[in-house]
Amino acid sequence: MTKNDRGSIARQMLRSAHLFAGLSDDDIDAIGEISQLRGVRMGEVLFRAGDPCSAIYVAESGLIKLYVIGPKGQEKVIEFIEPGDSFAEAALFSGQGYPVSAMASSDSSVLAIDGFALARYMHSHPHVSWTMLSVLSRRCHQLVGQLRSATCHSAEQRVIHYLMENYDDEAPDDAVSHLPNRRSELACALGITPETLCRVLGKLRKNGWIETDHNLIYVRAAEPLLELLDLRGSDND
Repeated sequence: MTKNDRGSIARQMLRSAHLFAGLSDDDIDAIGEISQLRGVRMGEVLFRAGDPCSAIYVAESGLIKLYVIGPKGQEKVIEFIEPGDSFAEAALFSGQGYPVSAMASSDSSVLAIDGFALARYMHSHPHVSWTMLSVLSRRCHQLVGQLRSATCHSAEQRVIHYLMENYDDEAPDDAVSHLPNRRSELACALGITPETLCRVLGKLRKNGWIETDHNLIYVRAAEPLLELLDLRGSDND
């Protein structure tokens, strides 16, 4: 792959990432110049909690898990990063280092954006900072929704909520989730046991509402899933 090819892929990834939505072509080109495609093997750590924020990332392929280590050495999965998602951006604004650790759950590739160079660019182009902060604000609201889901919903609803977050009714044939090789990691992130996760996925698959292909999950019937989430109640008021 030539340098021009890598640059083209970098710009394409930046344009498709929500974090950089709304930026001009000039901004995308400038950020692309300080970005580098990087392959990461399964089990490779991208960064650890507390490390200085040297880069922020956009996932191109594979699956990245964000996690923290508890006081007794236990691992708690916070989130799984799907292709097209950005991560570690909050650390760029906090100045306190990465709040979580990141590891590849499968062989993956990411776009690494130089954090120091990006900070300098944002300082001289304030509109870029405001655009990114707007996206981060919406992301915070989503995380609050996830927390509410984890505390208020049943195990079945937690799994469905996780699946429907990435479902696009305009692209119903697209996969909504990549199952990590270790199902226990996803179960941990959802606050349920691996056995419960398998049972719920099996039930949804048996009903014909989802379909699995290796580690990919497809939603085949959104309506009954939405009804189980009770998301249609407000439409009937």
